[in-house]
Amino acid sequence: MNVDEFVAANVKRIREDREWSTAELADRLSIGRHVARDYERPRKGAEQRQFLWSEIVSLCAVLDVTIFELVLPREGHRSVPEGWEDLRLVIPRVVEAEGTDEMKAHWRRDDRGRLMEVLFGAVFKPEHIDTFIAKKEARVERLMNELKSLFLSEGEEE
Repeated sequence: MNVDEFVAANVKRIREDREWSTAELADRLSIGRHVARDYERPRKGAEQRQFLWSEIVSLCAVLDVTIFELVLPREGHRSVPEGWEDLRLVIPRVVEAEGTDEMKAHWRRDDRGRLMEVLFGAVFKPEHIDTFIAKKEARVERLMNELKSLFLSEGEEE
């Protein structure tokens, strides 16, 4: 399976978990029903559609999931993308060296590590996590300030 096929399978699974129809998903995404169906499975005789980043972002927002929940196989799912059969499972060195048994078991369980390598690249290091967290916190603070400004300016207009 490729990333687009994982996204399609996850969209269908998450939609069904929420007990939404395809029509409800389409309405929430402001797209046509046929497009929502294409998100979950290819049309007869066609390959799985490739997802645009804007679609992935919209799906994350509407389904209320993280990008990882949308693009990675569900935990414990074993499916190696074509051509990757001989690649070793990517286990971050820090997990091997200092990780708990639970962490090691998680990384060895399936091919999620391979997909993390593809998404982040081989140069991703544990210290980058702090950068991600700092950027997220800065973004949240900026958005909260923008929201406050909107409310303040709206109050001034009245």
